[in-house]
Amino acid sequence: MKLATDAAGAQAVVHTRGMTAVVAAMRLHAADVEVQRGGCGALHHLAGGDTAHKHAIVDAAGVAAVVAAMGRHTADADVQYSGCGALQHLINGDVARKQATQAILNAGGVAVVVAAMRRHALDAKLQRYGCYLLQSLAYGAGAQAIVEAGGVAAVVAAMRRHALDAKVLGGGCGALYNLACGDEMHKQEIMDAGGLTATVTAMGQHTAVADVQRNGCRLLQSLVYGNAARTQAVRDAGGVAAAAASGMVRRTEYPYMDGCKALRGGVDGSIAALLLGDDNPYYI
Repeated sequence: MKLATDAAGAQAVVHTRGMTAVVAAMRLHAADVEVQRGGCGALHHLAGGDTAHKHAIVDAAGVAAVVAAMGRHTADADVQYSGCGALQHLINGDVARKQATQAILNAGGVAVVVAAMRRHALDAKLQRYGCYLLQSLAYGAGAQAIVEAGGVAAVVAAMRRHALDAKVLGGGCGALYNLACGDEMHKQEIMDAGGLTATVTAMGQHTAVADVQRNGCRLLQSLVYGNAARTQAVRDAGGVAAAAASGMVRRTEYPYMDGCKALRGGVDGSIAALLLGDDNPYYI
């Protein structure tokens, strides 16, 4: 299975239908943790390749094999890390994304990813994959599955424990924002889990990280929209200052515009006017 770790080897695996052999071995030897490590590792590397590799994994039922391995070998850090990595690569900005996403949901992948984040809380690399994977899955049925599996709490815990890891926080803020879009129950879940405080803290600690600032501002905007209690909570948590600082630091980036929206969306319009001025083209 080490053949899959370089581009030429990965291509050879695909052309010789090696993907099917890997998945078949994982199914046949489901209790063998060594086989599962090797299989998940191979699929992890292959999924990071081109479109053909991703389609081949999905077509060979590789998603179900990875989810099954993660569900059976919960204590094995390598299986969990490679499994999360494989799933994240499969849905990361590719035409195979829709197929892979549905395969993950059908196989119960959300629950095993959230369980992995809980059990391996100290593994920063796994937490990065987990947060970005949940961000990508946090739409429609995927969003509901994340909430039901306790994914909001898992994301917030990762953000708190790995407060200096910009990638964990970027993915975490993104996951919370996507979950908050258009769903009042999900917004309340985020508030109850401490997601607001974790996001404001992340924005304050990582002022130069675009993913953190952009997704943080968008989450604030979503939380304050049409809800007086959450608006006050954003004020109390320091969200006004966080959104304003994001706009002032990155004037030409999305955080600037989203920061304005958050401020105008009920947080504190007077601060927005004071900082930006009514004639500013980004004053929305």
